[in-house]
Amino acid sequence: MQPASGNAEPLSGGNGGSSGSTVRSTEDVENTDCRMVPTEGIRDVSTWATCNPGAPIILPRPSRQISDAQRASWAIAREQRAAKKSLLDKAVQDYLAQQTSQMEEIALKHNVTVEYLKGLVGGQTHYYVTNLFATIIMPPASHDLSSRYNIHYKYISMPLQPTGGSCNESHADTPPDFIQTFDITFPPPTPLLDLQPLPLSVLHNKEFENIYSVSIKTFNKIQTRVFQALYTSDENVFIGAPGSGKTVCAEFALLRLWSKQDGSRAVCIEPYQEMVDQHVVEWRHRFSGVQGGKEIVSLTGESSADLRLLEKGDVIICTPTQWDVLSRRWRQRKNVQTVALLIADKIQLVGGEVGPTYAVVILRTRYVSAQTEIKTRIVACGVSLANARDCGEWIGAPSHAIFNFSPSSRPLDMDIHLQSFSIPHHPSLMIAMSKPAYLAIVEYAPTKPVIIFVPSRKQCRLTVADLLVHCTADSDPKRFLNIEEDDLQPHLEHVSDKGLVEYLKDGIGYYHEAMDKQDKRVVERLFQSGAIQVLVISKDMAWSLPVVSYMVIIMGIQYYEGKEHRYVDYPVMDVLQMMGRACRPTEDEQSRCVLMYQQTRKDFYKKFLVGGLPIKSHLPSHLLHYYFLAEIAVKTIENKQDAMDILRWTVFYRRLTQNRNYYNLHNASHQHLSDHPSELVENTSDFEALHAKTFFLLQVHSLCTEFQITSQLTEYLTSSDTW
Repeated sequence: MQPASGNAEPLSGGNGGSSGSTVRSTEDVENTDCRMVPTEGIRDVSTWATCNPGAPIILPRPSRQISDAQRASWAIAREQRAAKKSLLDKAVQDYLAQQTSQMEEIALKHNVTVEYLKGLVGGQTHYYVTNLFATIIMPPASHDLSSRYNIHYKYISMPLQPTGGSCNESHADTPPDFIQTFDITFPPPTPLLDLQPLPLSVLHNKEFENIYSVSIKTFNKIQTRVFQALYTSDENVFIGAPGSGKTVCAEFALLRLWSKQDGSRAVCIEPYQEMVDQHVVEWRHRFSGVQGGKEIVSLTGESSADLRLLEKGDVIICTPTQWDVLSRRWRQRKNVQTVALLIADKIQLVGGEVGPTYAVVILRTRYVSAQTEIKTRIVACGVSLANARDCGEWIGAPSHAIFNFSPSSRPLDMDIHLQSFSIPHHPSLMIAMSKPAYLAIVEYAPTKPVIIFVPSRKQCRLTVADLLVHCTADSDPKRFLNIEEDDLQPHLEHVSDKGLVEYLKDGIGYYHEAMDKQDKRVVERLFQSGAIQVLVISKDMAWSLPVVSYMVIIMGIQYYEGKEHRYVDYPVMDVLQMMGRACRPTEDEQSRCVLMYQQTRKDFYKKFLVGGLPIKSHLPSHLLHYYFLAEIAVKTIENKQDAMDILRWTVFYRRLTQNRNYYNLHNASHQHLSDHPSELVENTSDFEALHAKTFFLLQVHSLCTEFQITSQLTEYLTSSDTW
């Protein structure tokens, strides 16, 4: 078979009708799927025509002329497809985020791990998910938050956007409890009336006026608003306001108590021991000259020593756990019964980690007061709450003594800058946040003090190193140092951490719970004096931090929870506490906060940072069993009816009808409201068996005491953990 040379020559010669075609190399021909022909006597097998004799040759397609209108139409179509895909991706991300949040709530509610729940969902058991988030009811005028509050939301305009950074809109990843409680039934905030600031002379006591004469001349707007309720009456009072001098408000109640001069004592509850220590130092200095000097003491946790301190102290400052242990045997301790004033600071933590014990302390105070008919005044201070009326009524405050101001009622206006990120890997996320944090300092606070909160003490060092890298890249490594190194050196000689010394030389310090006390004092002194501009702090120090700044940067809202082996969100109360560190009324005209977080949390924080946070009770799921044991041991509870009566004093009982789904109440009728606590009492580890077990242990303890068997066994049986 001879190839058709007439078909091959035009392709190889380049002058025929197929001049637009290119001749492929031999290697290309060998790799094609062409029909093989005998090669004997054939010189040229490099073309398609040679490999396919007799096949028609298709001329090349002429170039297509595309008009500008067509190009514009295609560009619009591409944009529409990209926008549609982006919306679909966003909807899928929001669904997955909502599903994860709901699974976490279900796991917490039923006391199982998230991994176990995921196994159920992915196994043979199928769940049909309904849209719980469709029940969210926005409060009136919530579409225009800027008209109601002086808190402004802005996105940081950065010259360099980190990889993965995003400012896209996203749906709120709202926990189920917030869905049920954030509705239009909450009363509006207490209005701040246009009142003239009260002078110190309203105290009508020169000795009391001298306490504040050095630092202030008039009381601020919050203190002016609540002065009459606190200083001229003995009613229980609730104050909810964001960092507006609530300590002075609590001191009004103390001064009211001391003006009677009847020797009554007061108890101040602080949620954490670090806050107790700070209050003791502050009040010892402030009240050392009042009426011959007031005795300010803090409890130790050891019963015999605490009883002596309670006897001699005018003000006893302690944690909820310490006062819980001391006040359990109130029938045998007269000094517990005669407490005239209980100050509950940071009352919003009733819904937090220490909440169950905090709630028990307050409900016991009211119960003891009702049983002994000895009046104990309760003054509760906290942040703005959505359900402040429930909390105020729970502590026994009348409606006119419940002050719940809006979150914008600060001594200074605060600009809150929000920046979201979509980086799932947490270490990479922290690295990506360092550059925006540095640029925020340069842009908004180039010469003013800045506090940066990070998730852990290890991250403190890493963030300081990242900030110094950015300073060096800008050819200004000493940007944050406001003192000569020769003047700084005497302070550095007292620092034991050599790594911290090197960072302080560049104007940046870190501050965490594992530091030496001497190192902490040096860092505090340098930051307060302005010698260093930036202080990086671990999240655990938010409640005990003794310094404030012009701007606060919160780098991330998640930390690693070792018990669950996963990253979990900060409690919202912790975020509010961190934001409250940006407040210097005597030095600044405004304050700033930069909040960096995962993209799915944006709407959640926009809602609750300006609308108040609802609190819920964790007593039924966390501590009810141990609380019943303690009350049975001291014979406060002797039968089921006693347990029911005490349960009605709890904040849980008031929240029961407000959030029925969270507390498994299926109906709000009086019958269901009566039956549900009764079932809860009976199901608390079998109440009768619990009662019998408690008295058996008491008998064993009695025998141990009588025959003086080992003191270790006695201590074990009487410890709070045992009960």
